[in-house]
Amino acid sequence: MRVFVTGGTGFLGSRVVAKAISEGHEVYALSRRPENDKYFVNKGAYAVRGALSGAENFANTLGKIDAVIHCAAPVVFWGKWSLYENGIIAATMELAEVAQRMGVKRFVYVSSESVLQDRESLVDVDESLPYAKNPNSFYGLAKKRAEEALLRLSQKGKASSSQMEIIILRPTFIWGEKTPALESLKNAAQKGVLKWPDGGDHPFEAVHVDNVAQACILALTKGIPGSVYLITDGERQSCKEFLSSLLSATGAQVPNGNVPSILLTGVALVTEIFWRALYLPGVPPITRFDAAFLSQPRRYKTDRATKELEYVPSLSRAEGFERLRMGK
Repeated sequence: MRVFVTGGTGFLGSRVVAKAISEGHEVYALSRRPENDKYFVNKGAYAVRGALSGAENFANTLGKIDAVIHCAAPVVFWGKWSLYENGIIAATMELAEVAQRMGVKRFVYVSSESVLQDRESLVDVDESLPYAKNPNSFYGLAKKRAEEALLRLSQKGKASSSQMEIIILRPTFIWGEKTPALESLKNAAQKGVLKWPDGGDHPFEAVHVDNVAQACILALTKGIPGSVYLITDGERQSCKEFLSSLLSATGAQVPNGNVPSILLTGVALVTEIFWRALYLPGVPPITRFDAAFLSQPRRYKTDRATKELEYVPSLSRAEGFERLRMGK
């Protein structure tokens, strides 16, 4: 199968490129720079020069592609709305619409659990849970709107001859070596500002990057078009258990302090209000997204992914932590 991948030099996208090649697919990767061209060629992929904001420029390449795996997105949780509106919603829809017009058969979109996150508990929920009315980050809101637009495109396609099958994956917190969030967690622990909300005993969800890459490859041929799939490690751990193991595996200090979750959330809300009202530069010391990441109980049902994608995590958490310890 000819597969086009975006975000191929990123934390997840690089694993998707490698996994697709290992599975025998012919991989075309969106490349923004000459050095990225060399990177992809060395990996055994074809480099396609361009940017997400100009999908028309590589439309001819998409015309010979069977499936797209769209991983690229600005994975930051504080910034101006325009960053997310352009980098997530507009870029995703431009790519999807050009891909559909050029005859791509399937479009796999890597979304996020953030579309569900507001202030409510997310224990024992599945894909039937409605979107959060007001996601606690612009990132989550943009992913929500991109999902909604893709699902509308999927429905529109069913009524036309230019149907493109759309599959949406919703991984939870993606971890592994070079996890973008790992350095900030380690720094917070070292400075003594990382504390466990309500003792950290609530359920916490995460998924190893290799398991997400596996789900992306499965979604190329499996799954029901127009469906959404939650992707996790399938292992139950509390917030404190998981993050302590993650930090310990990297040799980082493990915090002991506790904080009431209601206080953490309140401080984050007030901090955001002042930061925006005063047009302060940089990122606030804590945001509502940060507070929810640590304090919001999350345990997802993944029966749909197991049944329809035939997704069974290939890497256990114990193996993932061992890889971190070994520096792989």
